[in-house]
Amino acid sequence: MDIFVSDHCALVVKLSSTDWGPKTFRYIDACHTDRGFSDFVKKSWDKHNVEGNEIWSLKEKLKSLKRELRMWNKEIFGHVGSTKETIMLTISELDKKDEELVLDEKERIKRKHLFPN
Repeated sequence: MDIFVSDHCALVVKLSSTDWGPKTFRYIDACHTDRGFSDFVKKSWDKHNVEGNEIWSLKEKLKSLKRELRMWNKEIFGHVGSTKETIMLTISELDKKDEELVLDEKERIKRKHLFPN
């Protein structure tokens, strides 16, 4: 009787999720174009008095500032991410049209104004 040896190996699947902690503090550079940005940040930073050790206090102040910057950003700039996507899509569509045909003067002006100065 022949002994059969399988060429298959056991497969071990391990699902794990790593908690890397809170998201990093980031902001969009476009905020600097608004004249009130620096004053807003200073006032928001100064109004939060957090008790505790310095590192924890810094973390809590940054968390509060992040929350307020999100609201301020929506009020001043709207939703920057979706606005950027819309602009990039419009530019792409105008570029495709320009490759196939020729853009008229109105479309060329529109494309030019979509790029920042």
